[in-house]
Amino acid sequence: MSKVGVGRVSTKPRSGIKMKKQFSLLVKYNCIEGSYYWIRHNCQALWLVALLFIPLIGSAQTLRGDVNGDGKVDEADASALVNSYLKNDPLSTITDLDGDNNLTIADVVSLISMISMYNASGIHNGHDYVDLGLPSGTLWATCNMDADSPEQGGGVYAWGEIELKEEYTWDTYKWANGKPTKDAHNLTKYCDRGAYGSLDGKMTLEAADDVANVKWGGSWHIPTDMEFQELVDNCIVEWTRMNGIRGYRFTGSTGKNIFIPVGDSRSGTSVSQNSFEYWTSSLRPDAHGTNANNIERFDGELSISGSLRYHGQTIRPVISELKPIVHDETAPPSYMGHDLVDLGLPSGTLWATCNIGASSPEEYGCYYAWGETEGSCDGKESFKSATYKFYTDHLGSGITKYNYNTEYGFVDNLTKLEVEDDAAAANWRGEWRIPTWKQITELKNSRYTSWEWTTINGVEGFLVTSKMEGFTNNSIFLPAAGEHDASKVNRAGQNGAYLSSELDTDYEISHEALYLFFTPKGPGSGSTDRCYGRSVRPVVLLDSINK
Repeated sequence: MSKVGVGRVSTKPRSGIKMKKQFSLLVKYNCIEGSYYWIRHNCQALWLVALLFIPLIGSAQTLRGDVNGDGKVDEADASALVNSYLKNDPLSTITDLDGDNNLTIADVVSLISMISMYNASGIHNGHDYVDLGLPSGTLWATCNMDADSPEQGGGVYAWGEIELKEEYTWDTYKWANGKPTKDAHNLTKYCDRGAYGSLDGKMTLEAADDVANVKWGGSWHIPTDMEFQELVDNCIVEWTRMNGIRGYRFTGSTGKNIFIPVGDSRSGTSVSQNSFEYWTSSLRPDAHGTNANNIERFDGELSISGSLRYHGQTIRPVISELKPIVHDETAPPSYMGHDLVDLGLPSGTLWATCNIGASSPEEYGCYYAWGETEGSCDGKESFKSATYKFYTDHLGSGITKYNYNTEYGFVDNLTKLEVEDDAAAANWRGEWRIPTWKQITELKNSRYTSWEWTTINGVEGFLVTSKMEGFTNNSIFLPAAGEHDASKVNRAGQNGAYLSSELDTDYEISHEALYLFFTPKGPGSGSTDRCYGRSVRPVVLLDSINK
């Protein structure tokens, strides 16, 4: 199974002490497993000596971390922990917060982390959340679904189901009538390819099928894969323990953090304990609708992967509060002689108003094979293996460029188009490019855009309109231009097929590339042989044209 890394785990130790006015200290600890923590507290000089050099002893309490016995865990307990040492209070295992049966500086680190969690940023619909300072404004719950504390795994759910159950199989799965195959089209909902069920193009869980929204209400929902990636990309990520339970601590720019623990996962009636597998609300692209994206720990690495939808996995809810996108520069109406639209997307991607080869939004334009810069408008009449630039035989097993599998030819491990092979760069020049898969996924994200099947000047296609504040009057039209297979264009007016700049790396098939696919039912995704002709809608980054 192919893995795509989504972040980094900090392993670089740091140490040192910076004195501030009024004995306010910023202490950087070099401690557990090479990771580091930032801890702020106002204290006396004697505190510093006690915290850094002296074994800690706390008085017995009923709540772990509640050193002063007031029924809550807060900064007063950090003070009480040090004072307990100074008074030579009896040793108490209640302060063994990292679960190693020893009282060390690591327990202070754990206590401060607990204080950060218990001091949540706020409460929404009865559940605590933490503001980590993420760019999108997404707020993360302090606990999993059905958990009472951050280190509890909580309940496990099949993707798109809202009830716990004893058996997790295709036969018990809500959105299938048994195992879906090419011969048994059993998926009844959330299917982006027609081979395995009823094609509906739905790529993200609707609110009625999102257990976080159904059970917690308000704005709570299961995070998308992009929200999980944002969490990892914008936080210090550490594999550590809380109260003896393994998990990841994510510390944001606000100084606050969340702890996401290992938990159970289920398949059939069997239970895998201490696994780190969390559902996202996103369907897995190019898996025929059978898999959904999750984030998991695999071989010691945190990665976005995919799992069969009937499996039971844990869930950490979020609240998404979309913030207006503020661009440092205003997008021009055109670039290098081609009109563009700013949809206010978080990445700053600007989309062209027309396909390559078209003079108006509704014109189909030219068709290109993946990696070729000359297409149907340049005289190419046939799109098949025998006419493809990077194949040496009609079966596609003799790949001469863009190959990561020894079974398909020369291996160069290139999976993304180089500029010289990008039809947008070659034909429109400047910084125009064929969109990446991430840019296409962003365009399809229902938080950012709405998709309406419509007709413009007699041409059918999708009107994609921005939902972002300040950009709601901006839209692009993607005509259903079909696709060029062998010597003719098929399904024009019915389907749309738009190239991305990336190969499909999920199934170890180097001769297939990812593309945006849609029917009147909605946008989906696909991967198919690189040799076929598809439309190209170029993009350019706002930052790149305002340099």
